[in-house]
Amino acid sequence: MFGPESRIPIRSTAVACAVLRPAGDGYEVLVLKRTLPPLDGVWSLVTGHVDEGETGARAAGREVVEETGLQPTALYSANFCDQWYNAHVNVIELVPVFVAYVDAGADVDLNHEHSDLRWLAVDDAIARIPFHGHKTALEHIRHTFIENAPPVWLKVSAE
Repeated sequence: MFGPESRIPIRSTAVACAVLRPAGDGYEVLVLKRTLPPLDGVWSLVTGHVDEGETGARAAGREVVEETGLQPTALYSANFCDQWYNAHVNVIELVPVFVAYVDAGADVDLNHEHSDLRWLAVDDAIARIPFHGHKTALEHIRHTFIENAPPVWLKVSAE
């Protein structure tokens, strides 16, 4: 018989955000090198936890500001969720992904969670980031937000 202990809960307490800036006739993606264990030295998109009472969109906008000092000019739901099994706590992690646009000349001011940054073409970002979900999200973002105008119905507010 299957009991409650045989179930794998789904947890959604974090967000990820791809930060895009204009470059040439396209966009570059911001990737950040983490400093905190267990992922120190690993490159990723902006990520972070959703605070109590906070929406996913508000968390994404806040994390972009906190981790990079950048002020998004527009924020969108990527209409994509990263997902994986976290064996350490026996949960399936479900992470909504967002897209933040910033000005071409905006300066990044990294916080303590990151030691380095790169503005990269999507293919280069995909090659640098080890997480399958981030790679897949970037493929989706390329098609939906870089090669095409972002759908207006995906625009969200960080307020």
